[in-house]
Amino acid sequence: MFFKNLGASAAAGELVRYDGKGSTNNILEALPPGCRIGEYTPNAKEQNSWSNWKRKLSEAVEDNSSFIGIGLLWLPFLGISVYRLTKGIPGGISILLWPLIISVLFAIIVPTC
Repeated sequence: MFFKNLGASAAAGELVRYDGKGSTNNILEALPPGCRIGEYTPNAKEQNSWSNWKRKLSEAVEDNSSFIGIGLLWLPFLGISVYRLTKGIPGGISILLWPLIISVLFAIIVPTC
């Protein structure tokens, strides 16, 4: 079974202790002593299938809080741009180059899923 979050903030008792004495969120307490843990390596067919798997937008947004950061970055620049455009002050559009450049750099430096 797949568990999204087994950390301290998760609901208690997601897993049963190997000795049967209660529940735990620690995977090491759920496995018997001497148990070997390995990472599954998918075969070529599975890799191809999984690489074409698309996540729903709601899952991507839930997992990636950078959308909020980018929105907060753009908000003041949009406000300044609208103010300049309504008052006839030059540079109303060119001020939007700053958040654009920062967003591109952020996308390069911090890769997303």
